[in-house]
Amino acid sequence: MVQTTAKSLPIYSVFNGRLEWLVQLVPGANFRSSLFWLIGLVILFQFILVRTQFGNHVLSTGGNPGAAAAQGVNVKRIKFACFVMSGLLAGLAGVMLFSQYGTARIATGDGEELNAIAAAVVGGTLLTGGSGSIVGGLLGILTISMLRTGVVRLDIIKADNFPAIVG
Repeated sequence: MVQTTAKSLPIYSVFNGRLEWLVQLVPGANFRSSLFWLIGLVILFQFILVRTQFGNHVLSTGGNPGAAAAQGVNVKRIKFACFVMSGLLAGLAGVMLFSQYGTARIATGDGEELNAIAAAVVGGTLLTGGSGSIVGGLLGILTISMLRTGVVRLDIIKADNFPAIVG
């Protein structure tokens, strides 16, 4: 019995396939389906954060857990739900990276903590908690990414020294 494996499974294009129709509209660009995943998740989680009771509980728990508990919010359940969603989204990111590269890279994202914190702060999230938005976080990430691209392309600094600029 002969077994064969596919080098590229069709599901890969769902998570991170190249959007040829969009690339033809903008020559030289590299648009991938992960762009639509990003936009969709930003819209979904911004709606959840701003328009639902769960989002209100998340903001109140982040701002002052004691006051949130006094108002009847189950702080432990809210924190647990946020950690579960964070884990699910990290898993989705891993699947998307695997579908792009076709291999598991265990060190992808190693050392990105400073960029994540800086992007959140630039996007308007308070380090003390209780205030921030998903759209603001996205704008912070885009700002940090544009800064990285700009300083490296203008040859102001080497790419390895970018954490100094972020700091």
